[in-house]
Amino acid sequence: MHLRGLILLSSVFALTGCSGGGLEPADLDNDGDGYVASVDCNDNSVAVHPDAVEVCDGVDQDCNGEIDEGTGCVDEDGDGSLAAVDCDDTDAATYPGAPEACNGVDNDCDATVDEGTKCYDDDFDGQTEDEGDCNDANANTYAGAPEVCDGLDNNCDGTPDEGIDCSGDGDGDGFTVLQGDCDDTNASVKPTGVEVCDTFDNNCDGAIDEGTSCYDDDHDGQTEDAGDCNDADRATWTGALEICDDKDNNCDGAADEGIDCSGDGDLDGFTVAQGDCDDTNSTIHPDGVEICDHIDQSCDGVIDENTPCFDDDGDTFSENDGDCDDAAPAVNPAADEVEDGVDNDCDGLIDENVAVCDANELEPNNSFFVADPLSMNGQTCGAIDQTDDVDTFSITLDAWTYLTLDIDADVLGSALDSELYLYDSAETQIAFSDDSDITQSVDSQINILLPNAGTYYAKVQDHFGTNSVDHTYSLWAFTASMCDREEVEPNPDSVLADNFVPGANLCGVVDDWRDEDWFKFTVAADTDVTFSVDALSMDTGLQAQLRLYDTDGQTQLVNATSTSTSDPYLTWHFADAGTYYIEVESQLVLTRDSGAYLLWTW
Repeated sequence: MHLRGLILLSSVFALTGCSGGGLEPADLDNDGDGYVASVDCNDNSVAVHPDAVEVCDGVDQDCNGEIDEGTGCVDEDGDGSLAAVDCDDTDAATYPGAPEACNGVDNDCDATVDEGTKCYDDDFDGQTEDEGDCNDANANTYAGAPEVCDGLDNNCDGTPDEGIDCSGDGDGDGFTVLQGDCDDTNASVKPTGVEVCDTFDNNCDGAIDEGTSCYDDDHDGQTEDAGDCNDADRATWTGALEICDDKDNNCDGAADEGIDCSGDGDLDGFTVAQGDCDDTNSTIHPDGVEICDHIDQSCDGVIDENTPCFDDDGDTFSENDGDCDDAAPAVNPAADEVEDGVDNDCDGLIDENVAVCDANELEPNNSFFVADPLSMNGQTCGAIDQTDDVDTFSITLDAWTYLTLDIDADVLGSALDSELYLYDSAETQIAFSDDSDITQSVDSQINILLPNAGTYYAKVQDHFGTNSVDHTYSLWAFTASMCDREEVEPNPDSVLADNFVPGANLCGVVDDWRDEDWFKFTVAADTDVTFSVDALSMDTGLQAQLRLYDTDGQTQLVNATSTSTSDPYLTWHFADAGTYYIEVESQLVLTRDSGAYLLWTW
């Protein structure tokens, strides 16, 4: 009997013994747990009393008026996920399946931080997009990388293969750059190469050292060479916590050491002997339900099956990866579109590029003077049908049009290595795209915001013009009107600032490094507003910065700057109602100190 119960009973006997009366019902201990009914909220259960330990069962064990507090089956932050699976049950933005944000937090509880954002190193080359990696899907490409003969801009300076002669088989390994050699200065690197631990992409597949002992297969931060004894299990590495799962989690040669796994540790109805693969987590057991969290809830040896993040058809794409039919291996974002009435490549279009064209090019169209009118918001089919052939198209656009030009050749089975150019009415080149990556199925595309109305020209040609015979392609052209309101100059300061309404989007132009565009807006008290500039993302050339000013038009509240690859944005909480000011200007990067922009708010 607990000391507290003995004291209570002794007090009762002292009060009643001399009078000859019996115990009152409130002074009885019916369940024999050492606590009388007056303090025991369930005197018929030995597991319920003021000093009991709360467990996950929907019962108030410790008689404090709260149910299951401190266990894994409550949702403390109200985000819909129980604490047992919520990796931070104090943050409503963090739960299994939550959108990952660039904030240094594991928002989706998959044990990986910031994946899928610009501040995550997707190709594990040591640099993120925010840090200057211009192709974060290829480990050979990042700011400062050595330039090699591979048709790529390895060092992210805007020029591929500069300073290198890539015309032949430079390293004598039997493959030229045209044949897929991603480093023609290293004979151990080629399409048929064998991956070894040497920090090179030996087989030219875009990944470095994969399948070797120095590659972190499960992305738990440790390789086999660094001591990971099971590099296919994210819960197993030398610093991991040991749990009741019959595995050597911390790689010390013993499984489940220091833990009593003889009983049902998490009270989910299963012991380790009965198949519970983690007896410290009540959501994990043989009858567990799988969710997207990289954990085997059902203890069947398969992770996340029957969820949107599991690749059901084995084509390397799950529903979360964009697979629009995860029961069909031939349908996924990387599939080729074929004329079968199915959206094979999961882009929302059926049989595009293989169906009947909206228009066909008309030769001759090899100069601006004989350019074909381009079919807008549709598909124009053409062919580079002779050596050094060039196809030119004219486009008439309104002011502030967002133009997309998209070449499809590879998906048609064409050998065209496309180059796509855009010129203004003065025949000045304003945009260029070269698929450049000749080892992958990538075609040229231009996306650009054009502030001026007028006639523009698109030009298509083959990168290797002397081989360009009967190379077919289709050219898709789409336009969108982006501007709710256009800036009115002059607006160089808070006194002459334009009016701006949060929630709309505004178009403007920074003429040069001296031009400052000011806008004033009114907000209510206790309001959050996010401001975002689109310029680099729309290929206008401007590297911008945002400055937010207080109601006096003088006090700067915050300054957001762009990087070499991303536009600026900021979020501000306005505690007080009033008229504030937002300013857009150049970030004083001389090569990017002017251009159009869109200012968004939400």
